[in-house]
Amino acid sequence: MGTVTPSSSADAALRRTEAFLRERQMVLPHVRIDAPASATISGATTATPEAPVEKTIWGSPAGKKHLAPRLVKLIPPHKIYVEPFAGSGAVFFAKPPSEKEVLGDADPAIASAYKALTRLTDAELAALKKKDWTGRKTLFRAMQEARPRSKLEKLYRFLYLSHFAYGKLRGKSYNPNAEGIAARTIDRIEKYRDRLRNVTVRSAHYADVVKEFDGKDTFFFLDPPYPGHNVEVGEDRFDEAEFRKVLDSIKGKFLVTYGTRGELDTSGFHVRTVRTRRTISSMRGVGGPKTLPQLLIANYAIARKALGPYELDVIEAAVELTPEAAADLDLARVLAKAIAEATDAPMVSALATELDRFDDITGGGAVVLARELLPVGERLAVAIQSELPELAALLHDAQPGLEDLAKAQWTRAYINDLPDDAFLYVEPGGGKDDAGKTVPRRLRHFPFRDRGGDVDVPHLRNAIARIPQSDAAGLTADKKNELQDRARRLLEEAQDTVEKARVIPFQQWGGSSKYARKLADRLPEHKRYVEPFCGAAAVFYTKAASDEEVLADADREVVFAHRFLQKLDDAAMAALRRLPWRVSRAGFEKAKTCEPRSDAERFWKLAYGRLCTWGAKPNMTGYASIHDGQTYDLDELWKFHKRLHGVRIVAQDWKKTLADYDHPDALFFIDPPYAGEWAVGDGIPAEQVADAVKKLKGQYIVAYTDSAQAGRAFANLGRAFKLRIPEGRGAGQWQKRSRLFVASSALRKSDDADWLELGEVGTSAPSSLLAVLEKRIPLLKTDEERYVLGVVLEPETVDAQDDIYSAAEVRDAAHRFMEQYQNIGLMHRGLVNGRVKILESYLAPTSFSLDGSQVRKGTWLLAVRVLDDDLWGQIKSGDLTGLSIGGSAARLPEPASRSPRAST
Repeated sequence: MGTVTPSSSADAALRRTEAFLRERQMVLPHVRIDAPASATISGATTATPEAPVEKTIWGSPAGKKHLAPRLVKLIPPHKIYVEPFAGSGAVFFAKPPSEKEVLGDADPAIASAYKALTRLTDAELAALKKKDWTGRKTLFRAMQEARPRSKLEKLYRFLYLSHFAYGKLRGKSYNPNAEGIAARTIDRIEKYRDRLRNVTVRSAHYADVVKEFDGKDTFFFLDPPYPGHNVEVGEDRFDEAEFRKVLDSIKGKFLVTYGTRGELDTSGFHVRTVRTRRTISSMRGVGGPKTLPQLLIANYAIARKALGPYELDVIEAAVELTPEAAADLDLARVLAKAIAEATDAPMVSALATELDRFDDITGGGAVVLARELLPVGERLAVAIQSELPELAALLHDAQPGLEDLAKAQWTRAYINDLPDDAFLYVEPGGGKDDAGKTVPRRLRHFPFRDRGGDVDVPHLRNAIARIPQSDAAGLTADKKNELQDRARRLLEEAQDTVEKARVIPFQQWGGSSKYARKLADRLPEHKRYVEPFCGAAAVFYTKAASDEEVLADADREVVFAHRFLQKLDDAAMAALRRLPWRVSRAGFEKAKTCEPRSDAERFWKLAYGRLCTWGAKPNMTGYASIHDGQTYDLDELWKFHKRLHGVRIVAQDWKKTLADYDHPDALFFIDPPYAGEWAVGDGIPAEQVADAVKKLKGQYIVAYTDSAQAGRAFANLGRAFKLRIPEGRGAGQWQKRSRLFVASSALRKSDDADWLELGEVGTSAPSSLLAVLEKRIPLLKTDEERYVLGVVLEPETVDAQDDIYSAAEVRDAAHRFMEQYQNIGLMHRGLVNGRVKILESYLAPTSFSLDGSQVRKGTWLLAVRVLDDDLWGQIKSGDLTGLSIGGSAARLPEPASRSPRAST
């Protein structure tokens, strides 16, 4: 490979790579890397360019000339070839002739042009050559106005307007860049005229063309308009539901190219993604990227090898990488090739297809290499995500398998020694040795139990990923599905014994997952179950299924997520696996700015984005460092998919949901956003909820924040109870806090201590309550301005709960307060936002003295102006003496050891 100049910062990285290879006695393969100018590579070989793209007789604003050579490789054997959306016919002209060929188009001008060309005589061709084929704005306008009558004049007008229109949008604006440039249309007519001689042409709706020529020996290539892409080729009028019906009716084979912004139902078909380069002139309305993602949809298996090494990624330009990323790419290629040759790992093999051969490695060596490739792959995936998204997806795809391999210690000898029942599938036809094990050993597939008979989760996950790609004898499609279902059940059972199963499919800001099980076990009998604020639907996913179930939410992204899970299939799961799921700051930033191009990306943005976000806030305002390094177990999504079968999922306002589904046999679980709990102005007031609930015919359970205001609002409704639920301590809160519930009838009381005593709602807490965070200092106050300044939280100081907070934790709490909360409470009971105004919130830049008290560097201070006369009087009299972080209180059965001090 080329060498990097000593001055380049890539030099050290490449030398480390070479040293790594020498240690393992490997040969460094030729690697194609384009480094930036600052890291000059001398003697490096650049990518060999592909053959020039063949132009068709005329262009199309959504043509396939760049993709056509690869699409031709995907065409199955056939006798009749049909293009119902012919356009410029790029795929037709790129393929060899078939016994019968049909070009159809609903545009009469396109169909007429093809018909004219199929019967074009030498004399007519000579007449066309005499025409003016130079770009002139005046001639273009004249052609727009012309209404020719003869076949030849119509053809000339069509070809001239097609060639010189901006973006190939015939009849639209003139392309000023073509002024004075001669078109080579005649040359292409001469080249393709004979190719069109025996072609049948139809000017008709695509459905009529399909119906006329369909049969078991027919192959259809369909390139319809792409809804959601403003290219002005009929995408706004394209009926996706009708198109699906036509695809379902086809008896032959079909291949469809389609956009990623539509809502076409592709379930049951083979679907892959391909990315093609777009020139600036053809980027009209597609958002400005240099490449355009498209879907390939077929009713037969799409051969991956036909479309290049990076899944179905079409890369037609050099990629500029930093020297560090280039070195990582070099090392990743070598490691992936080594692992692919030493193990049976399909996803790793996909990464290694471009590498040259080098020395064989033992299985144990592959384990070592997997450990090396894991961090390299993670770094590289982030670095190339924008330029090479499909290659980055492959790196992410390979991560689970690499993790399993890195953890695994099973040698080939170990696997051969396992009994037959340690494998998910054993091919028929083998013999048995003295120990009762099948011989030859290669007939046994997908080991998942160890020598002790216990399920090995990493190997089981690997089996689930490998089953669809297996070509083992006797493994039919139905058998593979059956095998995968069994493996998933085994995985779920195994995970139940080693880790707490995921309660919800995605994180939910202020959700109900922490008490869902306690509540679900005590729900009253009902036939219809409804959640008007479903969010992540923790109670729904935890409870037993009802006769009828409805999940509703005004947040359309939440509704989409549940619908996505409801329709989840292997293709969607494969798309999810190509996305990054390990929590990192780089991943958080990428999710935050992501504009989804597919349903899988849209679900990823919500599920992964919330996992990365502090508090799972939908606006993704802060990174959740506590989740750093965690990952998302995609296999668990199948159980949510199964649970959603038959469930009605709607996007609408909560009051409409109550009205639409109210019935005496209904049970509503109502968990609205709580007013004032998270930020000023957020939430639905308890009074509104109470007013709506009291009109219901069905049963209900309402969850709300445990506050005096909520207590008063729900005072005349049903039976009230409280549950203590765990909460995070990031800003110094209690490990458990109480949540208020109001039910239309009494529920069975819990036997554990977290089910607090039933009683009247709204009762104020007695003096025995222990307040959260008793840390406070004297207030600095001025009579004239009613200005109050005090310390909220001090770093590296033991507080009343024997806790110590670092400067970083104090800073984090202060920033979150201003960004997402900004509430002032009185004595940890109710909010007094209208009676007090926040003026200042800052962190002490250095240590100093405040009104006789020493303030440490990094201390959080808050200044407020008191508007309420009573509050100001209490501060002046000394009844209110300090500031503290607001938290929760709980009525406990044991006697209190002390009383809380009053605070603001």
